[in-house]
Amino acid sequence: MKAPSPAAPIPAERTPASLGREGRVTALTLLKSYYDEEIFNLLVKPIYDADLAVSEAAIRASGSPGNEVAVPHLYQIIERGKKSQRLAAIQSLAAIRAPTSVGMLIKYFNHFSGEDDVRTAILGALNTIAPSHPQVQELDQAVLVDTHQSEEARRIAVEALVEAEKNALLLDTLPRTPPSVQEAAFTRMLRLGGQEMLDFTKDELAPGPLGAYLCLYTLKAKNQQQNWVLESLQRGPRQTVRSFLLGLAGFQGRLRYPTRVFRLLLVIPFVDVETEGLVGDFLKRIVQQVKSDSPHLLSEFSVIASAHLEQVFARIRRTFISVRGITRKEELLMAVLASLLERYATPSLLAEVQAFFRDEAPTRAVVDQLRSLLAGAPREDRNQFEACLPLFQLRERKDRMAMSNMLSRVDLGRPLSLRRLNRLIRVVGVLEIRTASRKVQEILDFSRAERVPFLEETSIVTLCQLLTRAVIEQSREFFRDPGRSLRSLNGYVRGARYMPARIMIGPLVHLLLLPKLDPGTRALAAESLERMDLSAVAKSLPPLLKMFDAEGIDEEVRLRVAAALAKAGDAGLTHLVLDLTGASRAFARRAAVRVLRGLCARGAGVSADTLTDRLYRLLEDADQSVRLEALLALLAINDDYAAQVVTDDARAGKTDLVAELITNIPRPLSRETFALVRSLMSVESAPVQAAIRSLSPELCQGAFAEETRQALVRGLVPPVGAATFAPPATPAATPAPSGSALSKAKLEFKLRREHVQVLTVFFIDIASFTEKFSSMTDDMSSQMKLVNAFEGNVVPTITASRGTVVKKMGDAILAVFKHPVNAVTAAMTVQQKIQHYSATQLAHEKFQVRIGLNTGEVTWKDNDVFGHPVNVASRMQTAATPGDILITEATWKEVREYVRCTELGPIQVKGIAEAITAYSPEEILVDLQKLRAAGSGAERGPVQAGSLERLRESMFVPEFRVPDDKADRAGMDLLRDLFGEIARAVGDILPDSQEYDFKKYLQDRWNDLMRRL
Repeated sequence: MKAPSPAAPIPAERTPASLGREGRVTALTLLKSYYDEEIFNLLVKPIYDADLAVSEAAIRASGSPGNEVAVPHLYQIIERGKKSQRLAAIQSLAAIRAPTSVGMLIKYFNHFSGEDDVRTAILGALNTIAPSHPQVQELDQAVLVDTHQSEEARRIAVEALVEAEKNALLLDTLPRTPPSVQEAAFTRMLRLGGQEMLDFTKDELAPGPLGAYLCLYTLKAKNQQQNWVLESLQRGPRQTVRSFLLGLAGFQGRLRYPTRVFRLLLVIPFVDVETEGLVGDFLKRIVQQVKSDSPHLLSEFSVIASAHLEQVFARIRRTFISVRGITRKEELLMAVLASLLERYATPSLLAEVQAFFRDEAPTRAVVDQLRSLLAGAPREDRNQFEACLPLFQLRERKDRMAMSNMLSRVDLGRPLSLRRLNRLIRVVGVLEIRTASRKVQEILDFSRAERVPFLEETSIVTLCQLLTRAVIEQSREFFRDPGRSLRSLNGYVRGARYMPARIMIGPLVHLLLLPKLDPGTRALAAESLERMDLSAVAKSLPPLLKMFDAEGIDEEVRLRVAAALAKAGDAGLTHLVLDLTGASRAFARRAAVRVLRGLCARGAGVSADTLTDRLYRLLEDADQSVRLEALLALLAINDDYAAQVVTDDARAGKTDLVAELITNIPRPLSRETFALVRSLMSVESAPVQAAIRSLSPELCQGAFAEETRQALVRGLVPPVGAATFAPPATPAATPAPSGSALSKAKLEFKLRREHVQVLTVFFIDIASFTEKFSSMTDDMSSQMKLVNAFEGNVVPTITASRGTVVKKMGDAILAVFKHPVNAVTAAMTVQQKIQHYSATQLAHEKFQVRIGLNTGEVTWKDNDVFGHPVNVASRMQTAATPGDILITEATWKEVREYVRCTELGPIQVKGIAEAITAYSPEEILVDLQKLRAAGSGAERGPVQAGSLERLRESMFVPEFRVPDDKADRAGMDLLRDLFGEIARAVGDILPDSQEYDFKKYLQDRWNDLMRRL
């Protein structure tokens, strides 16, 4: 074996030349995007594949409109397949939409009476194929009224009947159906364009369906009773309000009555923070629609919102239990307890507390109930309650009466009023009602004085939206002193995204760089930074680079900042970011690559050559995430060697890395990245194939659609001897360029990658050779005989074990092996041969050898090998006693399943600081001779079948035998020699996985050729 021209690291698993199981699933999945007769016929055979995953992929791929070729085969699967296949076949029939399949599906519905999921799938398919078919509608009606049917089936039936406008049946039947079926009916009505309303009362409907019905009524009824809807929402349970809001969120049409919905949302009850978000989102949507379609309504909206704001705030101020002006501790505690009761108590518990202080059967159980009620409250509220406990021990009648008077002012609806006020403040910001800024400022002052934090934050955000000068000036104080009020600070940070960047960029940068900032506030600041237009303030951004190499900052925050820098940075950022690629923290290097990639894409001062040079240095980074980021950046700039690096990683078994790279590959796909992804379809790895399937739109649509189609067809039905998806061949080593220094890093990376190979280094020398040679100074023939005997026993053994002699040094030989087991076998055979040889020689002709083995990456140069593994093997040979073999832990890990070894413990060798764990091979556990014969078995003993198969593949040697009846034909010897030369060359240039594939391919082609002749 000579030095390879290219050689990738020996992979952990084979990359087949044709599609494996996962690759076939991918090909079938992608073929679903194509609609033609050739594809339809091609999909039939794999429908019956013995592999369940392949079969199901083919079944799903057959689900294309008009593919009636597949229909009879899908019937076969429904009748004879496993449940998962049946379900997939039913879904495909629904997608094909062949009217002829209706009758069979109805028969199957009746046949699978004990399998609800199958029957449900069939019903769904029938209503997809022919919802207006009389038999289908008859089946839907029967399913809807049948209480034994599953709820899912009844939901499908009711949706179909809604679309068929079977209103009389629905009016009669819906009140007796489960709530989920009722809700499904109203949701489907909401999505249809019809305006006819079914007349239900709230007593006929469960809370969830009632909310959906009220939503439908609000959006579509021409002459609605507004008070009825509002009263139903206010008096009904929370589930009704939540269902109403979810219905609004799912509505995708244009609003016919925007003012009606706007008014209702201003007064709808508060349920929780999540549903309040739905209210806010829909209010924004209404305002956007009105701005586009009916801008004259904006003034009406502003008047309505301002009036509500005034009324709600006035009512809250009038009855609010304030702590301002209180000087006595008892009075303060009374106010605090009253405030806690407003937020947490139920009406019955409030009555019990009031009775306690009126001396109506006072009991300490009230305290326990309150403590239990506050168990899930924030710690601050729980601490406040504990501070109020002395109130329950008051003895003076005047004090208890004062407490009773305070409790009489408790309004359990006040927290909801505060939330409604909060909603109105947000609406003022969305509508940009500048005339309301003074009132919002009053609310801000009130919320600060009364410590209503959520109201405080929302008021600040709205004042920022209204570009109020006072709030901009106040913001500077809070940015300078972040600990002053976290809620206020968060409001200013949120509001910054609505104000000019030149005003807020300085405070935001200062805030983000504070080491002890609240994590939530930092995340808000990063979000605001990402949303702002920073193009005019690029000069202020470089300090943010310090975030990437700082401690205690959340990764998501740093990614947001990196995105902002990439989008808005200028040439002044370039050199600073380049320096950051050498930072000590992996995340800083990763973030730097992201920023550089963005700057390069925008042409903001980073040349492609400079970026390429830096990225190739990072491809050898110790951190995988940095290497991944560098590879993605190289692919984004269409580097001509990046695809080869990815291919080599796939061959080397780094499938998780490759899968993540495919998932994040730059879009849209370039010609280079498309070719890369297509070549990776041959990688038999579930994560890689799943990532490729996620690229279906990019691969199967647009410019690459036809190429993908042809490749997929060839992959499933490859021509004889074709390697359809084989990755592109590794290019030969690139000569050193004459000029550009910027390409140096890339060149060095390629040279290292293409001349580095994972090998087992074999060092052997004659023990005490100097003394023996000195004693033979007068007998030259004895000296030559000793050397010849040494080489005669060693070299043929190395060659027979498929090793390569690198160089001979008189009393020593350096050799390398691709397969560690071969190296150990050769070492043990050499020791046996030399012992046998010395047993028959005179005393002065006897000799012993020492052997050292080590496995690792070595570099080929001028037909010699270099690197740390070579040095270690040499030291192991020196440390061995005459007649022994020492192997390192790296070699032992490769051979431990096939060779029994004795651990000798750590040894110290010259020139290497750390001790090396040494092992001594004792016995080969497998029959290597049998393994080397293709298709032969071997005694497995303790060796696992999978490991034995991998070893058999590594030992495989093709045999190009000429049958006796063809031996006399002209050119047979030349043909055999040619095949043999190709096989030997393959062993020199390919890693294990590809070597076996190609040699097996050569063997198959030879056998096929001999049969044809």
